[in-house]
Amino acid sequence: SGYVLIWVRETSDPAYKIYSRGNSWVVMDAIRENVLGQFRSFADALHMVRPVLPRPEKIVAA
Repeated sequence: SGYVLIWVRETSDPAYKIYSRGNSWVVMDAIRENVLGQFRSFADALHMVRPVLPRPEKIVAA
C-alpha cells in the first residue's frame, strides 16, 4: 500500500508519514518512526499534522 510523506521547513528528511491501516489512517513521526495517532479519515490525519482549516463539524452556517 502507498503512503504520504510530509516535509516541514527546509529539512531534507520527511517529518511525517501517513498511511492507511484497515479503516483508519496512521500518522507517524517519519524520523523516529513513532506512531503519533490513528484517525478515521485522511482529513483528520492531515489536521493532526497541520491544523490550519476549521473542521467541517465546527463550521456554523450564517
